[in-house]
Amino acid sequence: MKKLPFTLILIFLLSGVVPAQKEKEQIQQQKEELERIQKELEVKRSSVEKLSHQEKGVLAELSDLEEELELVNKLLKKMGKQEQSLTKEISLKNLNLLEAELVLKQKRELLASRLKQVYRYGKLYQTKLLLSAESPVDLLRRFFFLEKLTQKDRELINQVLDYISRIENTRQELLSNLDELQRLKRSKQSEEKNRQGILAQKERLLNNIRQEKSLELQAIAQLEQSQQQIEKIIEESERKKIPFELPEGVFAASQGKLPWPVSGNVISTFGEQLDPKTKTVTFNPGVVIGAQLRVPVQAVADGLVIYNSWLRGYGRFIILQHDSGFYTLYAHLGEVLVENGALVRAGDTIAQVGDSGSLVGPALHFEIRQGKKQLDPLEWLK
Repeated sequence: MKKLPFTLILIFLLSGVVPAQKEKEQIQQQKEELERIQKELEVKRSSVEKLSHQEKGVLAELSDLEEELELVNKLLKKMGKQEQSLTKEISLKNLNLLEAELVLKQKRELLASRLKQVYRYGKLYQTKLLLSAESPVDLLRRFFFLEKLTQKDRELINQVLDYISRIENTRQELLSNLDELQRLKRSKQSEEKNRQGILAQKERLLNNIRQEKSLELQAIAQLEQSQQQIEKIIEESERKKIPFELPEGVFAASQGKLPWPVSGNVISTFGEQLDPKTKTVTFNPGVVIGAQLRVPVQAVADGLVIYNSWLRGYGRFIILQHDSGFYTLYAHLGEVLVENGALVRAGDTIAQVGDSGSLVGPALHFEIRQGKKQLDPLEWLK
């Protein structure tokens, strides 16, 4: 009987030809996660369509676009992982199919050889073999030999049938995986097209806000409302007094010593700002630090994540509660890497720089507050 090539056997041993149950469970989990994000995206798109541009206001419209964009990006990321998993499973099934076909060929050759032997010696071969025994012991030995030979032949036939069935099942699974992969690729292309459309729509809206005085004034008014909402969030946190184990006085002692949350240039400082176009005086409760997309955003001190959400004008943002009633806020974020209730340490990466809610491109809006009091971050950062 011919042996399988050593290289092929080594590949099977190293890669695991038959996809493990864990791999299948992972693919199923990815499918369920895809379905969850798709449903969330459908709900978001449905709610966006219900309100007109005039009813929402420019910052709310911008926020809707950015939230939808975040969901689309999540969906595309999950689709990419699902595509990788399916491609891997298809490769493993192809190897499995190749191995099964090689083994089937060998077993068929062996079975053909046995059939030739049976045909050559004729139907009376077993009878002649038994009758030619020289003693009862020899007869018994020949009988057991024939019994074992018959059993081996039966096992060989069953093995051939089993491999034929296994190959057919693998081919069907392979066709199903290939079909699923093609559907996934089409869906991915469709969502990528949607993503490009959202980006173009967002860019048009930002250009309109920058060019039209009335829209910029509307954006300023909505941003002030959002700042009031931030105050309410902190008031609620102060009222609840969420307990967590951090020593008192540490944050206050860090004035002028806190690390920067991100590397970059300050493009907007704390305090009153005069808009040159609208001639409107606004108040910036923090600083805006220009930075590249996806640059890590780090916590400036130990703290508890008490808020992780969206807000018009702020985009995706996080609020950390520190000791002694201090809070830090990080806004215009891209991907957020922490959950509500997480305890973070100074220097931990909590998010990536984004441009959500920003009218100036990729940047980090950073605030420090003590209760309701707004503090100048530049007096606290080293």
